[in-house]
Amino acid sequence: MAGRPRRGRELRGQIVLRQSREIVIEITVDKLLAWDPSDARAVWADNTECGAEIDATRSTRPGAVKGGTMIRLVLRLDETALPGPPARILLVSRSRPLDIALEP
Repeated sequence: MAGRPRRGRELRGQIVLRQSREIVIEITVDKLLAWDPSDARAVWADNTECGAEIDATRSTRPGAVKGGTMIRLVLRLDETALPGPPARILLVSRSRPLDIALEP
């Protein structure tokens, strides 16, 4: 990753599956979103971060997503991931930063 994405548009998501270092997140889109995720990082409540690889084959495919739509993001966290679930995911979508707050 070239640099840490700055905080950007805020969305809400929920972890629906967590197995080892893989997490599946469902995100509620509030208004039109150009979805094409890249450069993901997981952040815990104490601000500890780790990189995450996006599984594009299992995540919602890139494109324009209307408000009120649920999208899926599948990530594989780096080996440095903490044992508990992250508090948020920072990523870039079509060059725009997204900050996804995760509900427990």
